Amino acid sequence: MKDFEKFHKLMGIVGELYFEDPKYFIDCFFNLYYQMKKKQVIDKKCNFDEDLIKRTWASINFFKKMVQEKENEGKALIIACNYYKVNSNNITDILRSIKSYKSSKKTKFKEL
Repeated sequence: MKDFEKFHKLMGIVGELYFEDPKYFIDCFFNLYYQMKKKQVIDKKCNFDEDLIKRTWASINFFKKMVQEKENEGKALIIACNYYKVNSNNITDILRSIKSYKSSKKTKFKEL
């Protein structure tokens, strides 16, 4: 199946889902957009090194868990980066980029 045919078929599915429940679809679509952007940022920052990508995801998840459990953000970042042996500057850049994509719901998805 060619890319155009795949795209056309996907748009048909998107239309079907949208008309079933527009608000819920838009929320889910934003979540898909956000997750894909997060993956893209992490892949690029890690130079597509699979081991580094896995350690980066793990450190970000560990960092977020510690922050949810009321740990100081700075301390949580250091602990997570040291535990998974990743560069804290890269993680900081990734977290900043991810946060900017999260705010796109207020801009890119505002009128939807």
